[in-house]
Amino acid sequence: MTYFKKTFFAISIASLCLWSCQEPEIAEESAETIPQIRIDEINHTSKDILKKVFAEALAKSLNESVSLRMLLKEESLKKFDNDYDVLYHMIKDRQLLDGKTLRTTLENHLGEEKLLEIEQELPTLTIFIPELPEDSFSADIWDATTQIPHVAYNVKSTNDVPVIKSNSEIFVLPSHEIPLFPVIVVKENERVILDGKSSSKGFSTKNSEKNILKTNDGISFRFLDDSFNRNLNRENESFSEKDLAKSTVDPKHIAAFDFFENQAGWQRDHLYYNQSPTSPKGPFLFDFQEHITSFRLKGGGGWSNGVVAYNKIADQTGDPRIGIQYVQGYPQTYGSWTDGVFEFKVTALINAKNGIGSEFITYFPVQARDLFRIRRSTPSGEDYNTLRLRHLRTKRVNLNLPLIKWDLDQYASTIKIEIEEVDRTEAITTTDTRTVKYATNFGFDIGFGKKVKIGLEFGASREETKTQTITKTYTAENDRLGAIIADFADDCVRKSSSNNYSVGRRYTTGWFEIDLAPLRVQ
Repeated sequence: MTYFKKTFFAISIASLCLWSCQEPEIAEESAETIPQIRIDEINHTSKDILKKVFAEALAKSLNESVSLRMLLKEESLKKFDNDYDVLYHMIKDRQLLDGKTLRTTLENHLGEEKLLEIEQELPTLTIFIPELPEDSFSADIWDATTQIPHVAYNVKSTNDVPVIKSNSEIFVLPSHEIPLFPVIVVKENERVILDGKSSSKGFSTKNSEKNILKTNDGISFRFLDDSFNRNLNRENESFSEKDLAKSTVDPKHIAAFDFFENQAGWQRDHLYYNQSPTSPKGPFLFDFQEHITSFRLKGGGGWSNGVVAYNKIADQTGDPRIGIQYVQGYPQTYGSWTDGVFEFKVTALINAKNGIGSEFITYFPVQARDLFRIRRSTPSGEDYNTLRLRHLRTKRVNLNLPLIKWDLDQYASTIKIEIEEVDRTEAITTTDTRTVKYATNFGFDIGFGKKVKIGLEFGASREETKTQTITKTYTAENDRLGAIIADFADDCVRKSSSNNYSVGRRYTTGWFEIDLAPLRVQ
């Protein structure tokens, strides 16, 4: 977190406490003009300078070439990483209608040497088409034949956004305002990495071959996780009805609740081992799998909770922006537009009986509007139309995120689940030491012809307690939101007073809450 953000965060909290205690009626916008920010007042790193130079050349090229505008619109609608992103290296050699390529078009304004430097220093350079409010601009409604967008880029030192016009004129859009005019964004992609870096710990490689993108000149990129790979999602689209059905209550969920409503036993015993009070023996079944079915940020009560939660996860300049600006003592918020979504990393720390602990890593993306409920107002700027938003509440996001099939003969009776908001992709390795319990009531059964769990819960034998250490990874600049501990013995099926069944147990920590549920997968 930068010095500016630390100071900004402290002011936000102080003002927020005053506002939430007084609860006055919202005042009108201040008539005072916000001071104009000059581009020379913004500190640029070496990479920021390269993004600026690239954005200037792109703005000129967009003004010259309808074909280029049509190419960016077409490619962004493919949502290769599940957002309206276009990876520069994947389209740089695409031929335009005038016979030139994107690369040769940019060379006319940059020179070959400078463009080569940009390509080497910014390998994940990306052009993002934002979805702006009030139906003002998006990839879907962009009329590429007539609309020539400005080009924005983000910088590390501030959340204010430099915007470049086609005539090279630059103005700075204050961080608390959203444009209501055509504009695209030059940024670095957080969802793909150079394939040579994929051996780093902390990356999910469940579909390694399908997770690779290759350019015509031999550059390879890898998705940070399968959840960002649009092609994998497209392959699974035919199973959408099946996935939806998994989230409903299964007859076996009902049986698990009814069996153990008034008797000792664990509901998961029936789901994973088909055990019941009258049949306390069974082999492991692969029909169910643990899933995170919902996620919600936490940060306090009322309309203030979204402000606190947002400040926790959006402390980096590359994060989606729904930040806070105080006008007349009231917090205002602004919408996500320079980056489309937040990415969250889930790490399940799993202790194994063989002493080799492991971490299961997966990710899920969430659009800012799905994380927060927003109150809005719409003043217009003097030189350009902008939108300001007021006040945030956090919202619950429904997920269908698979974790593990929980076999007590292999894994401990508890699992630790950690969640981070992703800012960077450089992983750091550390360890996690916990004392955990293992079930020992397993043995070969001639009738089943396989190893079975003998007895409900831990059975007649005592559980085995071990202290184990797992190697885990986290990212230094990520926002670590905390961890929860889930127990195999936790009830996962509930029945309401009106006799309606529901599946999942809610776990809460300081910055988030999740629902965890064993769902049928076959």
